[in-house]
Amino acid sequence: MPTRPSAKVLFFNAFLLSYETAKERRCVYRTSFACLLCRSCIFSLRSLLLIATSKNMNEEAAIDAFLAGEVFAVAGASIQRHKYGNKCLRCYMQNDRRVYPINPSESEVEGLKAYANLASLPESVHGLSVITPPEVTEQIVEQAHALGIKHIWLQPGAESPAAISFCQENKLNLIAGGACLLVVLGYREL
Repeated sequence: MPTRPSAKVLFFNAFLLSYETAKERRCVYRTSFACLLCRSCIFSLRSLLLIATSKNMNEEAAIDAFLAGEVFAVAGASIQRHKYGNKCLRCYMQNDRRVYPINPSESEVEGLKAYANLASLPESVHGLSVITPPEVTEQIVEQAHALGIKHIWLQPGAESPAAISFCQENKLNLIAGGACLLVVLGYREL
C-alpha cells in the first residue's frame, strides 16, 4: 500500500500555498525564502499546515475504515478498459479484494458477473466505490444507504453536492473531493 504524505511533504505543500498567497497579497518578500520571515506569511503557513494536516488525518482515517472491509462494489464498472470504472474494478482485483461490478447494461465486466444494481448483489458489501455521472451518484448513494452500506468512496468526477450532503446527513463514512482509489491502492496498467 502506498505511504501517506510525510510531515515534510505537507509542510512543503503548505509553504507553496503560503508563498502563492503572499504573491497575491503583493508581499514585499515574495521573491525569496525571506517570505518565511514575514509575520503574516508565517501565520498563513501555520494555518495552512494545520488545515492540511487535519484534512489529511480525517481522510486517512476514512480511507482506513473503508479499506478495512472484505467485500466491495464498483458502481459504474465499465467494459471499456480505458474508463476509470474499469480501472477501479481492476485495482481492487490487483489488490486481491473481493469486488462486484455494478453495471445495468452488461452481464460481465473483466470476467466477473455484473449486477444491475446494488440490491441484486449476492451478499452485502462493506464499501462502495462510485464512478458515475453526478446525477446518477445521487441515486446510488441513496440505494447504498437503504441497503446498509456505510462506506462510500466517490471517485473524482462522481461527486455532487447533493450526494455529499446526503452521505453527511446520514453519517456515512464518505471519501470525496480528494483521494482516488487508484492512487491509494496503487493501480498498475497491465
